[in-house]
Amino acid sequence: MVTPVDSSLYYRGVYWNTFPQVVEHLNRRAFDTPDGSWTRYLLTERGRPYELGFSFNCGNGWVERELLEVGAVERIVAVDYLDDLVRTAQEASAGLPITVVQADTNRAEFPPGEYDLVINHAAGHHVAYPDRVFRELWRMLRPDGTYVMWDYTGPHRNQYEERVWSAANRVNEQLPAEYRSKMDYPHLPTMLADDPSEAVHSELILEVMARYFRPRHLRRLGGPIAYLVLTHNDALFEAPPERRDELVELVLAADVAHIEAYPEDSLFTFVLATPRRADELDEAQLEVWTHEEERRERTAATNAGRYYLPTTVERSVYGGGSVDPASGQLSLSAYEVARRGPRFALAVLARAVAIRLPWSMTIVNKVRGVRSRG
Repeated sequence: MVTPVDSSLYYRGVYWNTFPQVVEHLNRRAFDTPDGSWTRYLLTERGRPYELGFSFNCGNGWVERELLEVGAVERIVAVDYLDDLVRTAQEASAGLPITVVQADTNRAEFPPGEYDLVINHAAGHHVAYPDRVFRELWRMLRPDGTYVMWDYTGPHRNQYEERVWSAANRVNEQLPAEYRSKMDYPHLPTMLADDPSEAVHSELILEVMARYFRPRHLRRLGGPIAYLVLTHNDALFEAPPERRDELVELVLAADVAHIEAYPEDSLFTFVLATPRRADELDEAQLEVWTHEEERRERTAATNAGRYYLPTTVERSVYGGGSVDPASGQLSLSAYEVARRGPRFALAVLARAVAIRLPWSMTIVNKVRGVRSRG
């Protein structure tokens, strides 16, 4: 199953939208004003609250509570897979018109209801079976309902191609040394061990969504420079405000320039969409999409969870080994592991164990949490 081991990786650390300037920047790109939020825009766009919303992969439920707080929806049914997140969301929603249910989104076995709003906030990029899930969301939504999405729609499992990675590195090098990001290229075996659902099919979200929903408001939010340079950049976030703001503006300006040149490199998207009519969907095509999706997942299961060959950047960063042309699995040579030192060797061993024994990551992540608090 392509599901996270536990929730310890979520809701921690500095992300690009932890910076207030980034929030204002994203608001401008999403709905043309730095003020407010997408939840308020949802209410403004319709002019009255939605009656019943459905939210999948709701996490700890903060988005659902905000939607109620701003008056965008009257009642919400939400689902998540992990025990502790479901429990946290239920406890935080006590007394509110929010029903939180435990469910595996990939199975698309959702609570029935007359939904006029479907909410995807940073949820779709954790879905391994997007066609199955979006098709069910389409069935659940009333013909006059709305699908709202604020999600990561960039490269699969954050495996950035050379153009984006190089551009972000160039901007990072323009920052003073003490405020630069570490720019660690996402290590796929570690991601598979930590959370195999992370950005599992983010590159397919817009394509699959369009099969079942017709966008009436779609904005690409950018991020190929800013997200990579600002996320986990604690040093810059903790810099003196004037210095921090100046450098964040530099990064955001570079992000805008890159997106103007290469709009396809945007990493995030905001969408309001309407369900397609039933007569727009062809049964034969639906069956083809189902078979394609099931075959893709079976193939990946035999390839240690990989869907694609390594990117040029992955081969460069984690090079020195060989790539199996059938599976795309990158293996480092014993010499390369030894050359990088004992800490790297231990990390390689830990990753190998975690891939075979995913439950071990629960222990590892708890230790990480203790260290970060200590």
